[in-house]
Amino acid sequence: MFPIALDLKRISVLLVGQGPMLAKRITQLQEAGATRVTVLDGRLPTLEEVVASGTVMACGLSDEDAKTLAAMAGKAGKLINVEDVVELCDYYFTATVRRGDLLISVSTCGASPTLAKRVRDIIGKTFGPEWAERLQRLAAARQTWRAEGKTMKQVVAQTDELISREGWLPEAPGKEAA
Repeated sequence: MFPIALDLKRISVLLVGQGPMLAKRITQLQEAGATRVTVLDGRLPTLEEVVASGTVMACGLSDEDAKTLAAMAGKAGKLINVEDVVELCDYYFTATVRRGDLLISVSTCGASPTLAKRVRDIIGKTFGPEWAERLQRLAAARQTWRAEGKTMKQVVAQTDELISREGWLPEAPGKEAA
């Protein structure tokens, strides 16, 4: 697997499903800032609808409908996720901690979503709501340094120094304290 973060303001999503799983996925997409979502509640899309989408997500479908939809997505060259059917998925969802723009994701590549959620909960206790403001500070400092003409290497060094000076993270193993 290759971990990525999708900007759901730029990618259209075709969400196909029914029941409580569909409602849960709609909420998750809204929380992630998705702006171009087409929801099909209880019916399969046409091939044209699949072709017009950026990605396809399915939940709460019968095995037969899930296989049909996965075949349509494959024919259209679209990535698909069929909830809880690993063999039909091109990608998996992660268990996520979100603190403003800080996004920390945990995945087991579909092997054990429960383990991913438990690890996420531990990370969530470590990275509290204060991290949203910390990241805003880092982003503003980085923007200032870039405007001053600093090289990427200098920006990285100054960012690392700021994180260390503020004591936000323990030093990485093998790295001397500043």
